[in-house]
Amino acid sequence: MDVTCLLMPISWFPDVEHLTSHITKLHRNVTSPDGKFGFGVTTHHGKAPIEHGSEDTWERYFTRTTRDLLEMEQQVRGEDNSIRELAVKWFERMLPRLLRPMETDGRKIRPVMLHGDLWHGNTGVD
Repeated sequence: MDVTCLLMPISWFPDVEHLTSHITKLHRNVTSPDGKFGFGVTTHHGKAPIEHGSEDTWERYFTRTTRDLLEMEQQVRGEDNSIRELAVKWFERMLPRLLRPMETDGRKIRPVMLHGDLWHGNTGVD
């Protein structure tokens, strides 16, 4: 395979202000059609596939997807008891303390489109 056909001149980079203003509008205006957190399409965090599903709260969504990534990591690198012990504390104590207050006492997080891996290599403008 001739990789030179995959190279693009550096001039293709979008104007930063133009790109960021459009992404800001997207994040503010594109809400979840079912009012839930998640995404109906498998995406990837690097090479790791992420099955988003949907959840009613940000806490449940973030906890589940983060736990799934940790499970994949453990499968690839092997079980590590110290990581397991930290994970129990993280998922059972820390995440609820950090995330739950954002959705209590009348506070609500609105599910919107969000890019988890936005960088120049995976953007395209017309």
